[in-house]
Amino acid sequence: MIKLIVVSILLMSINLAMGTTAISSGEYAFGTSEDISDRGISINVDYENEKASIYIQENFEFLNSLNFPAFVIPGYTPLKAKTGIILHKKAKKRLAGAYKSYLKNGGGVFIVSGGNVHPDLTPYNEAMEMKRYLMEQLQVSEEMIVIEPYARHSTTNIRNVGRFLLSHGLGRALIVSSIDQSFYFSFPHISSFNSRSRRELGYLVGKLKSGGYNRSQFFPDKINFTVGSDPLDP
Repeated sequence: MIKLIVVSILLMSINLAMGTTAISSGEYAFGTSEDISDRGISINVDYENEKASIYIQENFEFLNSLNFPAFVIPGYTPLKAKTGIILHKKAKKRLAGAYKSYLKNGGGVFIVSGGNVHPDLTPYNEAMEMKRYLMEQLQVSEEMIVIEPYARHSTTNIRNVGRFLLSHGLGRALIVSSIDQSFYFSFPHISSFNSRSRRELGYLVGKLKSGGYNRSQFFPDKINFTVGSDPLDP
């Protein structure tokens, strides 16, 4: 028993000396790196989210003291797009809205969600392009940005983000979108979101309700960790 206690103390000391480490993307992102790329370069989710994961852990109490510790921005590319679009103006407007909410909130992290879609296998990844825009155009620090680069549908935008939130101990977020999608998320019982979630995922992703104009509050459920059947967005 004494030996076990000594070993535990030594391991704790080593961890403290090493400092905070990022939570592995394997805890919340179940796709493979072969399925995602941006501008011809494979996306390393661990690398892209390392700074944000550490920031969240080291500022956990502060983030949870805010009205919303995180802002979720789903990507947007027209369903009928024939060629790849780097970043649609509608997505830029969503990012601007999230930034405005971030300033009003007094802080928080941005979670950008979207894969290589519309057309399928486009060279532009929605999450990576939104991250680039936040950093280059809105001067948001990289440690404040999380990417979720797999989602190919509105249901999995929210499910996948829910996985990240819960793996980092965050129980709520504000989704910032456009008026049509915000209605879809904010009133899931009367829109088709809940029925679509049951049909496509087999469960509901958590609690969703209105958070104001173009905004929805999201409280994820741990059932989101159920692995899906889509090989590109499991």
